[in-house]
Parts: sequence; C-alpha cells; structure tokens
Amino acid sequence: MEISTFELLLAPQIPPDLAPGLGNIIRTTLQGYFLQISNLSEYKVKLELEFVAFSPIIPLEPEKAPIENSTLAFFDIDGTNPLKTLNRKGDKKVIVELDIKAHDTGLFILQPNPALLPAGPPAETVYEVRGYVNIHLKSPGSAKLLLTPEQRGTLFKDPADGDPQLSQVIYSLPTATGGALYSLNSKNGEGGEGDEGGEGG
Repeated sequence: MEISTFELLLAPQIPPDLAPGLGNIIRTTLQGYFLQISNLSEYKVKLELEFVAFSPIIPLEPEKAPIENSTLAFFDIDGTNPLKTLNRKGDKKVIVELDIKAHDTGLFILQPNPALLPAGPPAETVYEVRGYVNIHLKSPGSAKLLLTPEQRGTLFKDPADGDPQLSQVIYSLPTATGGALYSLNSKNGEGGEGDEGGEGG
C-alpha cells in the first residue's frame, strides 16, 4: 500500500552555473526521507518498505560494505541507529525489511551517503532521486500502524570552513490515505502481499 512520495538530495541549493552571482550564499543540501512507525498491534510484526524510483533509480552497490554504499538506510528504535540492508527488487524498486515489537515505535531513515560529497562546496548535483514508497506486511495476520513521513534536510557551506552556516529544513509529507493510521493484512493469513487498507485519522 502506498505511503507517500520521497526525495533524496545531495546537491547545491541552486546550480552554480545558473546563478554565478550567488556563489557566496549557495549552500549544499543533504536531504533524506524519515518515516516514524508505531506498531499498535499486540504482537511483533515484520514489514517491507518498497521504494519505487524510475528517473533515475536508487543507486545501490551490493558488492561494497553497507557503510560505503551511495544510499544508506537506518532503523532507530533504541538510539543505536543500526544500518539496514537495501536490496534491489526488479529494475526500479529497492526494498528493506523491518521488525518492530508490539507497541514499539521506530524511526526509519533513507538518505544519500554524506561520504559522496567531494572536498569543498560541490559545483554540481552529486545525488538526486525521487519516487514513492509502499509498505507491505510480511508476517502472518494483520497489523495496525501509525505512519508519519517527513523530509528532513541539512544545509551547509564547505564543512572545512570555519563557518559552515548550518541550518535545517523539516516538512511533513501527506500520506496516500490522508491519515496516519494504516491497517495492513497479509495474503490469506500468511506472510506476503495481500489486501491492505488505510484509515483516515
């Protein structure tokens, strides 16, 4: 079932070649997708998030160590921010599986790897991907979830500079259902994709 759109960025606010006179104020944007998930069910559930991006696709390098990949994913429940494995599903989809205990809440983060940033302020876009997000219940039965998607970005000048001019932008994304409460059902009571419904609220 669809959750929301998403946009990942590691790029100048304005292309420097289009606005050479603004070079002194143009900052770099590092923007990720944040999804807070609360499991309202009485039992642990396994979820699959599916990120669909066509132009361009989300870059993955499965032969590299996870921390070296162009795209990083984290799922934070207890403050430890563990990396999650992203896997390709067909040509245009990337999936990640999450486990969340009964009545627990976690924060999922998908973002470009900051290590992609060249030394000094970037003169061009390093990473730019947008698309939409689906969620599927992979454990048997059904589940009730609260889903709160956001875009969060950090803006900065050259990090090596004495004054990187840090600031942040955070904005909520509308969900496909218009509400935060989602009811998911697995196929025929077994793990897998099945009929899923969202509820307003």
